[in-house]
Amino acid sequence: MRFEVSFFGDAVVCFFFAMYSDLCSKCIGSLNRVFPRYPKFTHSICRQLSNEHNDITIIETCDGSHSLFVPALNETYHSRHGAMQESQWVFIKNGLASATLGHRASAFDLAQVAPVPERSRGPRMHEFGYSGSGVTLQEEQMPERKQVRIHEVGFGTGLNALLAMRWAEENNVHVHFTTLETNVLSPELAAQLNYASTEPERTDFLKMHTCAWNEDVAITQHFTLHKAQRRAQDEQAQSEYDVVFYDAFGPPTQPEMWTLAIFQRMIGALKPGGIFVTYCAKGQVRRDLQATGFTVERLPGPPGKREMLRATKPLLHG
Repeated sequence: MRFEVSFFGDAVVCFFFAMYSDLCSKCIGSLNRVFPRYPKFTHSICRQLSNEHNDITIIETCDGSHSLFVPALNETYHSRHGAMQESQWVFIKNGLASATLGHRASAFDLAQVAPVPERSRGPRMHEFGYSGSGVTLQEEQMPERKQVRIHEVGFGTGLNALLAMRWAEENNVHVHFTTLETNVLSPELAAQLNYASTEPERTDFLKMHTCAWNEDVAITQHFTLHKAQRRAQDEQAQSEYDVVFYDAFGPPTQPEMWTLAIFQRMIGALKPGGIFVTYCAKGQVRRDLQATGFTVERLPGPPGKREMLRATKPLLHG
C-alpha cells in the first residue's frame, strides 16, 4: 500500500507541474532530486504530459537554418550555433563520409563551415565554401562500396536524413537509412523548416515526413528510408549497419538514452569496422562506449562545440 500511494503521489505531482508550471522543464535534468522514488517513471510522465501542453516553436540558428525549441524540456533539437552545420559536421562529414570514403576531419575542414548567407531561401551547402554535402568522391579515392546502411536514433526534424540523401545523390552511393523515433513531428510543422535547397529536394523532404512507418520507402533512386516507431532500448539488429547516427537529446535531458545497455545494442547492430557518431562528448559517455568495446576518438566539434565522439567497432568483437 505504501508503494501504491507513493507511486500515485509522484505521478500526480508530475502531472500538476507539467500542466501548470515550468518546474518540470527546468528540473528535468535533475529528476533524481525532484522525484527521488521513481525517477524513470516520473521523467517519462513529465515529458509526455509537457509535450501535450507546450508548443514546439521554430527558431533560427546562427547559420540561418531552423531548429525546434521544446519548452517542456527547455531544449532545442539542434545546436543554436547552427543546426545544419552541426548535422553536416557530426553525421555526414565524420559519420557517413568517414565510413564510406575513409575521410578524416581536420582543422581545415572545420574552417570551411561558414554561415549561410541566404537565410530566407533556406541553407545551401554549396554557399558554405564547398559544394553539396562537403565530401565527394573527388576528395579521396572511393572504396568499392556502393551501398551504406545507416541506423539513426532520433529522426526528429529529418535533417540528418535529408543531408544523407543529398550526399547519396552526389556520390552515386545507395544509402539505406533506418531511423527510430517515438515522438513524431507533424508534417505541417516539418513543412515550415527551411532545410531543402531546391523544390525537388523539398518534395523529397516532405515525403520523408509523410511516408509510411515501419516499411522501406524509396525516396530517391539512391536513398531508401525506413522509419521505425520503436525505442533504441528494444533494438535487436545484429551486424546490420555501417554507421550509427546517435542523435538523442543530451544526457541531462534524456539520461535513459545514454546508458551502457543501449550502447551494447548499438555495437551489436553495427558491422565489424562500423562507426558510431554523436555530437555528445561527455566523459561518462566516452567511458561507457569504451566499456562496451568501441574504440573511441574525440574529434573537433562543430561550431560552438569543442569536441564530438566517433567510436569504431573492432573487426574482431565479442
